[in-house]
Amino acid sequence: MKIFVIASTRDEIDKKYIKEAEKLIKFIEINDYEIICCADKRGIIGKFYEKMEGTNRVILTLPKIYKEYANDIKEKIIYTNTINERTDISIKMADIIMCFPGGIGSIYELFSVLETKRAGEHNKKVIILNYFGIYDKILEQLDKLYKEKYIDDTNNLYYVAIDSESAKEYLKSCENK
Repeated sequence: MKIFVIASTRDEIDKKYIKEAEKLIKFIEINDYEIICCADKRGIIGKFYEKMEGTNRVILTLPKIYKEYANDIKEKIIYTNTINERTDISIKMADIIMCFPGGIGSIYELFSVLETKRAGEHNKKVIILNYFGIYDKILEQLDKLYKEKYIDDTNNLYYVAIDSESAKEYLKSCENK
């Protein structure tokens, strides 16, 4: 199974997020999943790269504008002209999409994934890793938009995992389908 990993590339984030993510990273590594992620050694993405480096189970994508962050990465990188192109390619290659805690780039990618799924461009499972409630306000806003009739019900678009254990269980259930 190929997992498009959306996550922070910042080293400054609270270590509790890294620690929780590492539990799921280990599970992904030992279960021989492949990952598709940006080519960066920082933040949660960097922890993925650290664990999966040299395994031939990492597909790296990166917009050319961010080439400087990939200088010391040995694996092959698929360079794209734009951030949109990188996201689109990553979605197409993936079987499932996981959104770990992250900043504006992660939120952009999450909403791109949700909109393209809503529009029928794909029907891939999406897991939002809401560690320590990091995405609570975004999820509340989606609920409010639904209640105010701006959007359709989003329950079929994604699964919210509050921790790595619930994400592992959901991943296992996806394998059996």
